[in-house]
Amino acid sequence: MKLAFFIVIFGCLSSFSFGQKNKYDEFLTKGEKKISSSYHELYSQNGNEYIRRVFFPELNLMTAEYRFKDKKCTKREGVQQEWWDNGYRRSRKVYKNNELIGIDTSFHFDNGKISSITWRNDKVEVDSTKFYDKNGWMNGFSIYSNAQDFIKIDYDSLGILRRKCIYKSYELIRCEPLDTAELSKPRFDTICNNSKTIATDCGDENLFAWLSQGLKYPSFAKSNGVTGKALTRFTIDKEGNLIDIVVMSGLCQSIKEEAIRVLKTSPPWIPGKKDGQPVKVMYTLPLTFKLEN
Repeated sequence: MKLAFFIVIFGCLSSFSFGQKNKYDEFLTKGEKKISSSYHELYSQNGNEYIRRVFFPELNLMTAEYRFKDKKCTKREGVQQEWWDNGYRRSRKVYKNNELIGIDTSFHFDNGKISSITWRNDKVEVDSTKFYDKNGWMNGFSIYSNAQDFIKIDYDSLGILRRKCIYKSYELIRCEPLDTAELSKPRFDTICNNSKTIATDCGDENLFAWLSQGLKYPSFAKSNGVTGKALTRFTIDKEGNLIDIVVMSGLCQSIKEEAIRVLKTSPPWIPGKKDGQPVKVMYTLPLTFKLEN
């Protein structure tokens, strides 16, 4: 579920990109020419390459580095990297002519170890993804063929193997259950205005409505043009309470604090269940902050 505020930004340079003369200059590499910097961003040029770096300002921590072949920053080229707020690498991707190529790697927030690797092979049109737990053990995989046909192995949030599914042209052909235990996901609530509405969808709608009312755009972040997704993680315990709230990617300190504040005010959820018994379930929730010109 995503909460969105809206902004219009043109190309690499927004209206907030000026007035920070020496900010983040230490991140420039040899041969780079600085174009501009702001409270949380640095734009530069190195030959025919344009680079946009994003920072968590209060920590002076680089959280993203994107490379482009055009000044408007619309055509990605080369290595694109992101980092979690704790300093661990978040992702590494490679683009050519604005298309993903080669190996796409994601990393765990808690220890920086690899969480997934996707291999792309344009010659045979077969992609595959392997998933890893925090200890480095492979705990799932998907195989894609012709970009539309794939096999997917699913695990529940407890790490228990659930099923093997086969898809053709993005349509489910069959699933082979590997774990007969029934697991229901946690829901924000079950109050639905329409009795025909699926409970899970209704819970998502109510969560969105609650966030829209409760989440505030911090004035300091707004005045400095900070936009993007704050990614949160928490556990819903057996009583439906939110515990272990963590902001994995918070954009800046004021947005991070606001994300934690609003989640702490959440009413109890309907807890997840396994074989009819309440269980703890880890949940991730992105909060998208955008401004409107």
